[in-house]
Amino acid sequence: MSTTSSRNNEGRAQSAGVVKVNSVQEKEYSPNVVRNTKYTPFNFLFKNIYEQFHQPMNCYFLLIAILQGFKAITVNNPWTTWLPLIFIFAVSATRELVDDIKRAKADTKANNKLVKKLSEGSVIEVPSKNLHVGDVLFIEENEEIPCDCVVLYSSNANGICYIQTANIDGETNLKLRCAPSLTQKKLEKCRDYEGVANAIHNMDAMTIECPPPNSRIYDFPAVLRQGEDSTALDASSLFLQVCHLCNTRYIFAAVVYTGNETKFGQNKDVPEMKLTKSDRMINWFTVVLFCFQLILAVLLGAMGIRNLSTIPKWYIGNHEGENGWLDYIVVPLRFLLLNSSMIPISLKVTLEVCKVIYSMFINMDEQLYAVRRRSDNVHCNSSCLSENLGQVRYIFSDKTGTLTKNEMILKYCRVWNTPYLHTSILLAKELLDDFLRCLLLCNSIVVDNGVYKCDSPDELCLVSYCRYLGGTLLSKQGSHTRILLNGETENWIVQKELEFSSERKRMSVLACNPALNRYLLFSKGADDMILARSRRTGEWNGLDLAQNVETIVETLREYADKGLRTLVMGVRNLDETEYKEFVSKVEEASKAMENREQVKSECYDAIERSLLPLGISGIEDLLQDDVEPTIRYLRACGISVWMITGDKPNTAISIGRSTGIIDPQTPDRAILLLDRTPELRDAQAVLARLAEWTRDVDAHPTLPFALCVTGNMFSFITSTQPSNACPDSLTDALVALAMRVHSVIFCRVFPKQKSEVVLLMKKRTGQVTLAIGDGGNDVIMIQNSDVGVGIVGKEGQQAARAADYVLSEFKHLKRLCCVHGVDSVSRSWTISNYSFFKSVIFCVLQTSYAMFSSYSGVSLFNSMQVTLYNIFLFIPIVSMVTKRGYQESELLNRPAVYRYYNDTDPQNKQTLFSFAEFVTWVVMGVLQALIVNCVAALIEGTGAYDAITNTVFFANLLSQDLLIFLLLPNITWLNVWAVLLCHALMWLVCFVCSSVTGLSGFVPYMSMQFANAQMLHWVSYLVLVPLSMYVFLGKKIFGNKPVERREEKAKR
Repeated sequence: MSTTSSRNNEGRAQSAGVVKVNSVQEKEYSPNVVRNTKYTPFNFLFKNIYEQFHQPMNCYFLLIAILQGFKAITVNNPWTTWLPLIFIFAVSATRELVDDIKRAKADTKANNKLVKKLSEGSVIEVPSKNLHVGDVLFIEENEEIPCDCVVLYSSNANGICYIQTANIDGETNLKLRCAPSLTQKKLEKCRDYEGVANAIHNMDAMTIECPPPNSRIYDFPAVLRQGEDSTALDASSLFLQVCHLCNTRYIFAAVVYTGNETKFGQNKDVPEMKLTKSDRMINWFTVVLFCFQLILAVLLGAMGIRNLSTIPKWYIGNHEGENGWLDYIVVPLRFLLLNSSMIPISLKVTLEVCKVIYSMFINMDEQLYAVRRRSDNVHCNSSCLSENLGQVRYIFSDKTGTLTKNEMILKYCRVWNTPYLHTSILLAKELLDDFLRCLLLCNSIVVDNGVYKCDSPDELCLVSYCRYLGGTLLSKQGSHTRILLNGETENWIVQKELEFSSERKRMSVLACNPALNRYLLFSKGADDMILARSRRTGEWNGLDLAQNVETIVETLREYADKGLRTLVMGVRNLDETEYKEFVSKVEEASKAMENREQVKSECYDAIERSLLPLGISGIEDLLQDDVEPTIRYLRACGISVWMITGDKPNTAISIGRSTGIIDPQTPDRAILLLDRTPELRDAQAVLARLAEWTRDVDAHPTLPFALCVTGNMFSFITSTQPSNACPDSLTDALVALAMRVHSVIFCRVFPKQKSEVVLLMKKRTGQVTLAIGDGGNDVIMIQNSDVGVGIVGKEGQQAARAADYVLSEFKHLKRLCCVHGVDSVSRSWTISNYSFFKSVIFCVLQTSYAMFSSYSGVSLFNSMQVTLYNIFLFIPIVSMVTKRGYQESELLNRPAVYRYYNDTDPQNKQTLFSFAEFVTWVVMGVLQALIVNCVAALIEGTGAYDAITNTVFFANLLSQDLLIFLLLPNITWLNVWAVLLCHALMWLVCFVCSSVTGLSGFVPYMSMQFANAQMLHWVSYLVLVPLSMYVFLGKKIFGNKPVERREEKAKR
């Protein structure tokens, strides 16, 4: 699916626009036509051809096909090149066309879906494609939102309503939305929806100032104006396209973005194409073969030019000087065309088909499904990366929801420390009540018929646990929240919410209770964020604040050592004037049209000061099943498993130990923590520390060191450039140390930093990287790795949507890599080696015939044989996907096998698909072709050309059939039938076509019949086929690095 930004933004100015609600717009906006198609009927042919010629191999074959059109240099019928090229282009184009037609049908269905909108005070139905910016929609419960719109009125009290965003982020929990009070209060007196529709029609003109179309789903800095009144709008007022209205009878909403300009449309894009390591090697091999072709063309062309002037044959004559300089171009080009099939035109299609089959194997593997969640949609989003799964060197894993279950249990909770601080029971109760109020009021939970719904398992855990301490969240109605505390009901007004973000790592609310005459700022979040904004000195009601902070820090360290997720809660008491001032500042910041997020961040930071730390919570996140043995086996396979998390260092280290990322034998002194401490503030100090640790690691090679790097230090290292004071690169030093230690953990990192870690190692090492996660904060990391794996978790399906492969549990990564990965890479390497081999031998058979044709560039094989050779070998080659060199039990219990394929075992280097192995196969092809041609010439003597052609061609074809069987450790019925049927069909087609006079341009008339009538033709098979196999058998027996010998060694 592709939607370019230039197309998405047609018709709309790229500046903040003013939308007139229920009125004619001053400028033209694009209609609500959803278009997900890649092509149009007018540009399909041209655009598709243009895209296909972006691939160098296709350009090469086009060049060969064009050269075949010149009679002076062509050696075969031009259709021998044009037909396969057209076929490959047609297959690719047909696949694109079919996919695009499916998208077009889905677009048509969506665009013609009937929706309700306001027209002249009445509600009418119109096709979705006829909606325009400024229209007012009438949406009923469970209906899908057809475009981005701002809610004006909700049938629920206080203007609240709920949406489900599963189509965008995969989360099934309901999200709270709220109509602006400016319109809700004016319309809530209407009795029914007809009255609301008429009231909106008669209202004074309304406008919405909103930013231009963009992809930021959670960012909508807009302002609603009506006359002199105005109110700020944000993401909580915006209904997104493809979401559904829930638990609300109906709403009225003004359209602000339509078609592909919606937030959903702007987020549709084509991710960067990923290539497997094998694909890159094949491209390199192709370049080498092309150079080999050029060398052959030049050498044989020179000999052909020489023979033209010196050959004594009377029937050819002396051509010296006849064509002059033209011969120096024509003859070499003739040999270039003769060798054109040395680069197998069918290899691309063959591997594409094989990769699709690999993905089918993965999709059908029932052992990749969790037993307790059989409905999980485990599948492949990408069908072209299976080989990479068998060559992974680095795994970058998220923690929460990936290594852990994201099932939270509140293990510990501390509100000051009554016995330790010698406070009175009454004071302790007051602190506990505020602690509970903080948890019950400062959250994003939606109460749906008494059931708590939230996309944060932490908040669900904390609020649910409050009932054991005497607090319960009863209901939420807009800004009004009702809680039960110690048996008494309290009604609070949560006036403003200072939202949580990955950067802020905290959430706050401004809440008041007029009945209690209390005006408070509640905050909860990461300990470093809350404590940095807390009062650390002085007293509060006789309590020593410094001692309180010290106790909290010690407790945090204790909880972190136990691997618990910690949060710190704080409160700030305000007077009414100060409270209203803060509310006003937040409202003003929310209305900023430029840099709204920055303005809000600065405003929040100014408010969240002088907090009183109330207490801390320690939540245990249970580990996924079999995480530790899975990581241990992956390490044995030569894979470095890194953990990247937002937790504090102590928590990350503790989880690292429990999951096995940090070796059990690693002592505390061998855990190297790299943080921005006062002594590590400048580049020289950091470089010296990295150098010291590197020397220490090198001096103790048997000690399993672990490196833990904080996000702040990582940003400092990657942003610091070499200078005169510190000429060495900090990044190089960090990478060098990370590659030496046994374990690496990155903690306190943001989503962007996760991606930067992956990109850094991907670029510096050139090895295959795999990233695995389950949340939206893992998406960038997953997309930038060589292989992205998404876990279907409780944080939604954002990661699963962005991933190449989707699993239900972390432990299945072992099977995905060690079974499917190894099988895929082993099969593809065998198929690629064989495809190059059979193409080389075919071309050298053609070329070596020049020895018997005075280097004239005459083709040994007729055009029909040249055309059908790759076509009829295609199915036998594809049938090699059944190859299985190892039983599943071996792949899951012998890590040496995987180490062979990812090339991490220095005692057993991978040679199955290396440059040396490629050269070996090329040399084998050359030798085998020379032997076959020379022996055939000796047997046939001065026999007819047709006899030699058919004898050599079918002897070579039969030897290819036998070689396929020799390459397979397990021969299946599919292999046997594929080889036998295709060979028989090849013979039959050639026999029939040679009997048709109209095809004499492709195959000489009656040539097959002539060859088959000679006994020598059949006897030659008994000599040529065994001789042709001796080269391969000799390599297998006497070669220094035969393929199967290395694989057998891996088994042992």
